[in-house]
Amino acid sequence: METSISHKINITAQKAAYDTYVKKLLSEKIILAHILASVVTEFNGMTPEDIIPLIEGQPDIENVSIIPGETSMPSIIGDNTEDIVPNEGKVTFDIRFSVRIPGQNGTVKIIIDIEAQKRFYPGYDLVTRGIFYAARLLSSQLGTEFTLSAYNNIKKVYSIWICIDCPKYAVNTVTRYHITQENLVGCFPKDKARYDLLETIMICLSNDIAPKTESLHIHRLLGILLSPELKVNDKKTALSEEFNIPMTIEMERMVADMCNLSDLIVEKSWQKGIEQGIEQGIEQGHGQGIKIMGQLSIKLAKDGRIDDISLAMSDKSYMQMLLKEYGIDGYDAL
Repeated sequence: METSISHKINITAQKAAYDTYVKKLLSEKIILAHILASVVTEFNGMTPEDIIPLIEGQPDIENVSIIPGETSMPSIIGDNTEDIVPNEGKVTFDIRFSVRIPGQNGTVKIIIDIEAQKRFYPGYDLVTRGIFYAARLLSSQLGTEFTLSAYNNIKKVYSIWICIDCPKYAVNTVTRYHITQENLVGCFPKDKARYDLLETIMICLSNDIAPKTESLHIHRLLGILLSPELKVNDKKTALSEEFNIPMTIEMERMVADMCNLSDLIVEKSWQKGIEQGIEQGIEQGHGQGIKIMGQLSIKLAKDGRIDDISLAMSDKSYMQMLLKEYGIDGYDAL
């Protein structure tokens, strides 16, 4: 019989594997190119196919070899993904790479961080973390891209966050946070290159795949790619026909493994959450509690909020908050 500790260990390992597959899929150059074409100003008007050759990095997928003989659109190994500052700890970026674009003064290099985020509110506003990551991308260039006597050599940075589990008010949105010039007294001549060095962009997805519209192009692409419900063949067809993205053998394997892991995580977490709910209901001595907890677990599982199932069962105040959020009657009685 699986204990609570072993269950948590298994789920943690499965989630880690699932997250790895998500990052590997997002690190495919063709996927990155679609993201850049959709939300990065410097690539306005460019096609993903034109952007692919501009992305730097050796063909690799987190050091996992590509199947011999298989023609693949490579992923990014890029720059060192760990940024260490003495006495400040370590920050690990999900996907970090450089890309070059034609500029007025020749080729311009920008540095980009892509983050896949499942919890929209992990106890703080996510945008603050995004700005911090972008700031780290700037400061980490000291000694490599610029020196203390040559600040003009700093490269612009982007921290792009793909938020997977979002509240209803945020779904299917793209929000840009950037530096602008404001003249408080007089009119100082504008030179955008002087200050346009940092941007944080939040791409918020929906649990449902976005409709086919030009404005929701990237939401639909990422929704199809990362959907835990869409079957592999359906993903393969949609990516090929709608986005001209051929799914390689390696990509197809990763998608299949990711879907299987997702199903397993949902099933185990749901089962454990129901068991905990039943035990708690029995301890409280009324069948109504069991019914209410079961309704909540079903709604949470349907919305993909797997982590919240077990958390709700172990935290009464959090459970009451979720019951109120979903409009389930009887939460005051628990």
